[in-house]
Amino acid sequence: MKLLKYLFLVLILILSMVACTDKSLSPIFFTLETERSLAADRGLEDEMTIHEIVKVGTRYFAAGNTLFTRTEAGNWTTVSPPVAGALCNTLGAYGGNFLYAGFNTKDGDGLGLYRTDPTVGGWNPQTPGWDNSAFDAAVQNGVQIGLIKAFGTDLYVSTAEKPASDSPYNYFLYASSDGTTFTGNDVPFDSQPSIAAPIVDIEVYPGTPEYWVIAGGDLYADTVGGTLDDLVLQSGDPQTTRGFGGLLVSTDLYLSAKDGKLWRYNGSWTGPTQISVDGDDVRFTRFVDVSSVTFPVTGYNDILVGTEGSGYFRLIDGVQTNYERRPEYNISALYNGAINSFYLDVAEQILFAGTFDAGLWRADYNISGEWLWVQE
Repeated sequence: MKLLKYLFLVLILILSMVACTDKSLSPIFFTLETERSLAADRGLEDEMTIHEIVKVGTRYFAAGNTLFTRTEAGNWTTVSPPVAGALCNTLGAYGGNFLYAGFNTKDGDGLGLYRTDPTVGGWNPQTPGWDNSAFDAAVQNGVQIGLIKAFGTDLYVSTAEKPASDSPYNYFLYASSDGTTFTGNDVPFDSQPSIAAPIVDIEVYPGTPEYWVIAGGDLYADTVGGTLDDLVLQSGDPQTTRGFGGLLVSTDLYLSAKDGKLWRYNGSWTGPTQISVDGDDVRFTRFVDVSSVTFPVTGYNDILVGTEGSGYFRLIDGVQTNYERRPEYNISALYNGAINSFYLDVAEQILFAGTFDAGLWRADYNISGEWLWVQE
């Protein structure tokens, strides 16, 4: 009897060891077995919310009410705001050496757009030298800053202004070719004449229409003129019942929605691909194109798209009908997480994901074509 019991225990041990090599049977053991020598605890709280991540020079920046920074090999530290106690949730990099950031007071009053050059010698996060003196009044004091996004030599900034205490916000979208002079959409950006529409995302597509903008639950595009004050509400498909999540230009233009839909445009729209998890439509958010990542393997031309509560999805070779939910090895904080944004460091071939209430995550690419994640 004791011999049988001993043999049974040995059998259980062997099965457990085998399961450790099978990522579908034991995601925890798979994670431990394949984890790279990444520095995990870099000083951020595990349950914090991170809205945006960018890199300027050799420094990463992450915005989650507080603005954080670290060098490529260092730990996170706070960056002092231009006004004591000011909050920051939106970032952008422009011109090769400038970090742009929008700040608000704790009461929600807009402090406008600021910039700093963290590439200069002696730059200190405690004395960052924030400046907004060169900017137009359109993005200065009293204005809330929404989206900050750069394409080539152009910088795009959205703003929100409250004209009176009982009036709704008016939303505007501006472009700059020098980082200081902002022009463009000089009338309130409304989805309907009486409904203000916060600007969610913008992409510049190499075709006609050129500008594509998500505002509220609507999609806008320019007409033949190709300017920001020539944007027209798009009718017909694509349509969404819960709002759009993000835009991306790769070879084609991609559009995500919060009712499980993914769209693709190349002169005309194809889709939608309808995706659900446990019977609920997936609420898609931002995209990231990882096709430029080639180490340690080549041949992957994937696009990733985040969600509000279902991790992220991999569009294999950029085909929205050929998708997989990720991360494959089921880190619960990511697999069931809400991803606000991605940032791909092409030079270092590192991917970041900012989440809602689950901190900042960092991943390296491994030989199997999988991103291996650790929490910052």
